[in-house]
Amino acid sequence: MSGHAADREILRELGRRKFDIGNLPIQKETAGLWRRLNGLKPVRPLVWIDQVPWHEMNVNDELTTRCQDPFLRNVELGLRIELYQWAHFPADMVVEPVIYSGIVGGPASSYGDYGLTEQREQREGGQDVGFIPIIHTEADADKIRTPQVWFDREATEKNCQTLSDLFDGVIPVRKRLIMHQWHAPWDQIIHWYGIEQLYTDMYDRPALVHRILRNFSKALHEVLDQQEALGMLEAGNDNCMIGSGGPGITDDLPPPDYNRKISGVAPRDRYSPRCRLICTRNSACNMNALCWTDSASPTTAAVNPFTRRWTCCGP
Repeated sequence: MSGHAADREILRELGRRKFDIGNLPIQKETAGLWRRLNGLKPVRPLVWIDQVPWHEMNVNDELTTRCQDPFLRNVELGLRIELYQWAHFPADMVVEPVIYSGIVGGPASSYGDYGLTEQREQREGGQDVGFIPIIHTEADADKIRTPQVWFDREATEKNCQTLSDLFDGVIPVRKRLIMHQWHAPWDQIIHWYGIEQLYTDMYDRPALVHRILRNFSKALHEVLDQQEALGMLEAGNDNCMIGSGGPGITDDLPPPDYNRKISGVAPRDRYSPRCRLICTRNSACNMNALCWTDSASPTTAAVNPFTRRWTCCGP
């Protein structure tokens, strides 16, 4: 880890600002509202602003990173984003007086090396992306494989200790394992399939579409099993993003019989997102009924890794 004194001062100043904001009384008040909402209790409508195009938001260099060390620069960016949102469009976000040090390992979502390499069409400097279909037959669908999950405990602990030393006397640092991960088979499948081909094949070749979904869902399930076996999961019941619906602050999880010291975190202990929709949230399409019909079918229910587990973001 780099010993740049300038990096240390940059991060400590950002940490001071986060600590001060995180200790404002409004933070506990807002967290209480989310806890009531997630507990299905009456509460005013809460506003959650998510999926911000941060590459377009850097006004007056507020998001410009200055740290030289790559690891610390990534920490800096996360802090700048959080402080920027609090300053300009906080809505009902919650800022905590703590720095979280994440896990070193993966994959931690439905985006990863699942045996197929997507092909893109993208203009230089452009943000819009087109996907060239690489799945045309059942043989192509059978190329989907389960990746080997890895967890570097030593690096995870080292990063946490590095941040603890850096922020000592400014703001607490806590280790955090996998809290939020997308189970978004449709979002990933269109990277291999293309949206247009997927839509037409849902009508013309439904057996192929279901084969792709079955193979990919099986791989996702096996990844989750590996994560559980390696002890990579957290309960996700605090101020972490749960899909795009808000933070997962709740008293309902983990369940009463939960004992991490004995058995670790299991999927049933978690409040975690799933995304069954084919169309992304930014798509201007009227396929919701078709998406729901297909994704809620007996075939999908039989292979959905998150079936009968705490989830959010259904259509």
